[in-house]
This record gives sequence, structure tokens and C-alpha cells, in this order.
Amino acid sequence: MTFILTVIAIALIAAAIGLLYAKWRGEGLPERLLAVAVPVAWGCLCVSAALWMRAYTPDFGLSVGFLIFMCLPLIIIGWQGYRGWISAPLSHRERREKAPADPTASPGKSLRITARVLSCLIAAPVTGMAVGLLAWAYMPGHGSTRYAWAVFFFTFSFAIALMAGLAAQRPWRATGLIALTGAAASALVSLPILTGSV
Repeated sequence: MTFILTVIAIALIAAAIGLLYAKWRGEGLPERLLAVAVPVAWGCLCVSAALWMRAYTPDFGLSVGFLIFMCLPLIIIGWQGYRGWISAPLSHRERREKAPADPTASPGKSLRITARVLSCLIAAPVTGMAVGLLAWAYMPGHGSTRYAWAVFFFTFSFAIALMAGLAAQRPWRATGLIALTGAAASALVSLPILTGSV
């Protein structure tokens, strides 16, 4: 039963990624399905998360599910990069290979890359941990229940922060919003300590 649920959960993740990719391209699907591709994709991801929690424990299942959800798009990215490489004219590829790297050519691009690196390696994981600790501190129930909620909110907020930091047109603004969210969650976590209630 666990194997069947895992296969269905992975298939739903792949379907969600395919729907989002088709919506991004604006083609490949009927018009009616293309119009509702985004909510259907998120619905598939929610059902997949429930299946991961049902097949395994919530902490392990959600962690593996989100990891697969974040890794599967790399196949599409690699395929698109490969197609772009083989379809480029040979002279253009040779010019790209022989052209010296000029760090001053596009300073805006390097700043955007820096913002995305900061959001992925620092802001997103710290925000995820802060939101997870917030769930641990304030959710009701037994310690094991609060732990499960903490893991759920950590993985969910971490994934959202990663997607926001990588997909934003203005990455510095997204990095700032992610950091502000983490700071607010950290302040709420430390509030009982500051007020002396713990």
C-alpha cells in the first residue's frame, strides 16, 4: 500500500509540474484546462502532500515530497538548456565559448544572482526554521503533535520562500520580504522569553 501511495504521490507532483510548465509556455493544453492549470496544479500538490503523510510519517513524508517537488523541475530545466544548446548555431556557440568573461558587462545581473543566492542559502532556510519554531511554540497538543506541525510548517514555508526567491522579477525585494517574514516569526517565538512567561 505504501508503494502504491508513493507512486500516486510522485505522479501527482509530475502532473502539477507539467501543468505549471504548460501554463508558463501558454501552449500544449486545451484552452479550458490552461485557464485552470494553476489551481489544478496546486490541488495536485496538496493531494500529493496528504498521500506522502499517509504513506509515511508527516515529518519524513513531507520532507521527501517537497524534495522531489523541488528536484523534478531540474529535468525540464536541463532538457530546455540542452535543446537550446544543440539548436544554437555552431558559430554562436563558438563565440560564447571563446568570449572572455567580463564581470563588468552586466552588473545588474550579478546583483540579481547575489540576491537569489542569499535568499536560497540564508533567508529561506532561516525563515523556514523560524516558522517551524513558531508552530512548535504556539500550536496546541502533545509534544509529538507540535513536532509534526513544526516540520510541516518548516518544509512548507521553506519551499514557498525558495520559490519566491528564485521566481521573483525583483529578487532583492523578495529577499527582503523573506527576511522580514523570518524576523517577524523569530520575534513571535522569542516573545514568551522576553515577557518571562516561560
